[in-house]
Amino acid sequence: MIAYAISIAVIVSLAEILSKYESKAVSEIFSLYLFLYLSINGIFACLIYIFLPEIAQGFLDQKTASLMQGSTWQRVLIASFGYLVAVRSKFLTIQETSCIIRFMLA
Repeated sequence: MIAYAISIAVIVSLAEILSKYESKAVSEIFSLYLFLYLSINGIFACLIYIFLPEIAQGFLDQKTASLMQGSTWQRVLIASFGYLVAVRSKFLTIQETSCIIRFMLA
């Protein structure tokens, strides 16, 4: 199930980049920086998936937190889309310079 969470997260990240830089040439978008960005997003989704039961116990009531235990589709979907909260918290910034998209740690 963790592979599903990572796959969904990577697909969402790729779609986001492709829609954001649709005016750029394909060779400019598909680079080492894109691979690095997708890898980081996959790692974040993996970490959220692993720690989701502990996170849920801290923020949710017991009945709702119990849904995050085990390998469930709720856990997969929350991890694959919930990692966006961690990524959007200004941990990473995206800078565009001339023809290269660079992803830098903030």
